[in-house]
Amino acid sequence: MVSEKQHAELQQLRQHIRSCFEDIRCFLLPHPGLKVATNPNFDGKLVDIENEFQQQLGVMVPRLLDTHALVHKEINGQKISCRELLEYFKAYMRIFKGQDLPEPKSMLMATAEANNLAAVASSRAVYQKLMEEVCGGDTPYMSTNELLEEHERCKNEAIREFRTARKMGGVEFSLTFLEKLESDLQESYENYLKVNNGKNLFKSMRTPAVLVSLMIIDYVIQEFFQLLGFDGIAGIFSSILVIVIGALSVWAYSRYSGHLREAGGYPCHQTPKQRLCEVCGNVGATSHYGGTVCGGCKIFFSRTVQSRKGFVCERDGQCPMNAGKRTKCRACRFQLCLRAHMSPEEVGRLRDMRMGDYQPIVKKEGSVVGYFDESSQPSTSLAECASQIISFIDVYNYGDNELAILNILVNLEKACENNEAMKFGGENFPKRCNANMDITAAIEFPMPICEKIPMDYMRTVILEDPRSTLKLFWCRNVLHFIEWANANEDLGQFSFQEKTLLIAENFLSVTCLTTCFGFLQLQREKFEMNPDEVPPPGAPEWFKEILQMSQEAGISVRKAIAEIIEPMDSLDVSLEELILMKFIMLFNDPPSRTSSDAYRIRCYRLKYCELLRKLVKQQIADPEKRIERISELLKIVDAVRNTSLYLNNWMTMFYTSNTCQMNDILVYDFHVKTWSDVTNSPMNNSMMMAPAGILIKREY
Repeated sequence: MVSEKQHAELQQLRQHIRSCFEDIRCFLLPHPGLKVATNPNFDGKLVDIENEFQQQLGVMVPRLLDTHALVHKEINGQKISCRELLEYFKAYMRIFKGQDLPEPKSMLMATAEANNLAAVASSRAVYQKLMEEVCGGDTPYMSTNELLEEHERCKNEAIREFRTARKMGGVEFSLTFLEKLESDLQESYENYLKVNNGKNLFKSMRTPAVLVSLMIIDYVIQEFFQLLGFDGIAGIFSSILVIVIGALSVWAYSRYSGHLREAGGYPCHQTPKQRLCEVCGNVGATSHYGGTVCGGCKIFFSRTVQSRKGFVCERDGQCPMNAGKRTKCRACRFQLCLRAHMSPEEVGRLRDMRMGDYQPIVKKEGSVVGYFDESSQPSTSLAECASQIISFIDVYNYGDNELAILNILVNLEKACENNEAMKFGGENFPKRCNANMDITAAIEFPMPICEKIPMDYMRTVILEDPRSTLKLFWCRNVLHFIEWANANEDLGQFSFQEKTLLIAENFLSVTCLTTCFGFLQLQREKFEMNPDEVPPPGAPEWFKEILQMSQEAGISVRKAIAEIIEPMDSLDVSLEELILMKFIMLFNDPPSRTSSDAYRIRCYRLKYCELLRKLVKQQIADPEKRIERISELLKIVDAVRNTSLYLNNWMTMFYTSNTCQMNDILVYDFHVKTWSDVTNSPMNNSMMMAPAGILIKREY
C-alpha cells in the first residue's frame, strides 16, 4: 500500500513497483535468521536457515506452483515460456552469486542478457521443431543436399524468430547472441546429419559387406589352392577365413548388445578429421561469415569490419601467417579472411538487423576482393543487389555523410556534359572527329577523338539530321564516357586490362542510359516552352529521322522509347538516380567470366546499389513505395541492357557497311570485337586493332 504518511522515497519505490506489474499479490515471509544475514560463507544450506522460514517457504512454493493459480508470465508485454523464464532465473542467479549487491546497471545488463538468451532458446526450439519434422527419428533417410537445403530453410526461420522477438540492449548487444544462435544451429545440424547418415542402410552395412566379401574371396582362393594340391597355402587362407568369421561375429554381437562399441564402429566409422583454419591454419575451424576459420580469426574479422579501420602492410602482402604470427600484420590477415570467402556483409547484416526496412537475405556470400577463386563467385543479379542491407559505403570509410558524395558525382556529370558552353558558343562548334585509334590510346588520351561539344547540342542535331552527324555524335559520346570513367576513383583501382575490359563491355549500355535521359530532359524543355507546337516528351515524332535510317534503327529506337524513356518520364528520374544507375551498370561482371577482379567489381557495384537505396530512402518515407521505386529503377537498368544489344547490332552493321564513315578501329573495338578472346593475354596495340580485311562481328 501507498500512504501519505510514508516517506517520500518509500512512496516512490512502491509506486514504481506497481507500475512494473499488472497484478501484485504478497506473501510475508519471516526472517531467515542471523546466519543468513551475517555469515559471509552462507551458501544456501537449509541447516543455516531458521525453521520458521522453512515452514513458511513450504507453504508459499505450492501456492506459487498451483495449477489453478498459475498465471502466464509476461515480460515487456510479451508472454514467455518456461524455457525463457529459466534463462531469466539463471541470469539473476549469476549476478546475485557474489557477496555484494549488484549495481543497477549490472541488473539492467543481466536482464538484457536473459532477454536475449530467452530469444536464442526460443529460436533454437523453432529450428529443432522444424528439423524434427524433416529428419526426426521416425522419418526415412534423406540425401545430404536435401538435408542441407532444409537446414538453411529452418535456420532462416529461426533467425527470423530471433529478429522479431523483443529484445533489450540494442543491436550491438544482440549481435553476440545472434552469432551464438547461428553457432548452436550449426552444431545441431551436424548432429542431425549424423543421425540421418545412421539411417542409410548401405552406410550402416559397410562393415559386414566388407567382411562377407572378404570371406567369399578367401574361400575361393582356398578352394583354388586345394585344387592345385597346395594344402599348406590353402590352410593359411582357411585360418584367415576363421579370423574373418570371428570378426563378423564380434561386430554382430557389438551392434546387437551395445557392448564392445569400439569393435562395432571399426573399420568404417572413423574419427572425422578436424578442419583447419583457412587463414592461420589453426585446428578446430568451423563455418563463420561464409568461410571456414577458427574462433580467433572470426572475432578479428568481425571487429575489423565493425571498426571500419583500414590496414596497410609494410611488406606488400608477403607476411607469413600462422597460428603463432597471425597478429603481426593485420592487413595480411584481413586479406586472407577475404580470400577464405568471409563476407563483410554477413557481419553488417547482423549488425544492422534492426536498422533497415528490407528483409535481409540469409545466404552464403563470396569474398569482396578480387584475384581469388572465381569458381565460388556469387551471383551479381540486380534483384539480389537491390535487397542488400550492409552499407558498403561504410566498409570503404565514406563515413556517415556518404550521400554527400553525390554532389561530387553530379558536378562530374555536368562537367562531362559541358552544356554550359552553349551560352557562349552558340552553334559554332568544331565538327572534327577521329575514330582511327584503338581503345587503349583512347582511354589513355581521349581528347583527339573530338572537341568537347555540349551534349544537348549534339542531341539536338542528331534528331534533326542523323545521317550526317551520327559519327560525330558517336565520337562525342565516347569522349563523354571515357572522361567520366577515367574520373572515377573506384575504376582506377583496377589494372589497365581490367579497366579496359569494363569500359569496352559497358560503354554502350551506359551511353544508352545517358542518351535516353538527355533526350527526355531536352524534349521536356522544348515542350514546356511550346506545348502547342511540339510533341510531348518521348513521342516517336521526335525520332522520325532516326527511324527512317534502317530497320535495326527503328527496332532499337522503339524499344528505347517504350522500355526506357517512357518509364523514366513516369518515374521522373532525377539526375542523382541516373548517375547511380550508370555506376551500377559500369561495374557489371564481364560476360567472359574471366575477370580476376570479379569480387571487387561486385563490391563496387553493391556500393552504388546501397547509395541508391539510401538516396531513395531519404526522399520517400513509405517503405513499400521505396521498394517499388527501386524495383522500377532496376527494371530500367535491365531494359537498357536489352536495348543496347539491338543498338550494338545496328552499330556492327554500320561498321561492316561503312555507313556514315563508321568503319574505324575505335568502332571495331567497341562494337565488333569479342573481348572474351583477349582477357587471358596481355593487351597491346596489335590486339586492339581490327585484322586487316576481316570483319569480326560479336555473337549474341
